[in-house]
Amino acid sequence: MKNDLNKVISLTHELLNLFNEKQLEKNREQFIEQMNDLIERREKYIQKLSPPYTDDEIEIGQQVVKMNEQITEKMLQLQNNLKKEMQQMNKSKQSTQFYVNPYKDVRTIDGMYLDQKK
Repeated sequence: MKNDLNKVISLTHELLNLFNEKQLEKNREQFIEQMNDLIERREKYIQKLSPPYTDDEIEIGQQVVKMNEQITEKMLQLQNNLKKEMQQMNKSKQSTQFYVNPYKDVRTIDGMYLDQKK
């Protein structure tokens, strides 16, 4: 079990370092693949852990929890940045479509007869 816990903390360190190295700015797809791989590998070792825990294991677990909080914060920042980027892309797509066909959404009622009698 000690070996599994050491693997968990090692993979957690790798994951945190991945975010700190700014790999995302270089190649987003590769960054996301590495992140998912580390998370999946770490999850396998976490599932192998079971109580009772020694004092050393509890201390290591607390370190993992602290690092995990930092990772979660960085993942939320990543998610928010991706949302903003998608919104900007949608806005630019809409404005491009407007310039290509500016009268697409224009609704006219010219030539219509409306009977107002009941």
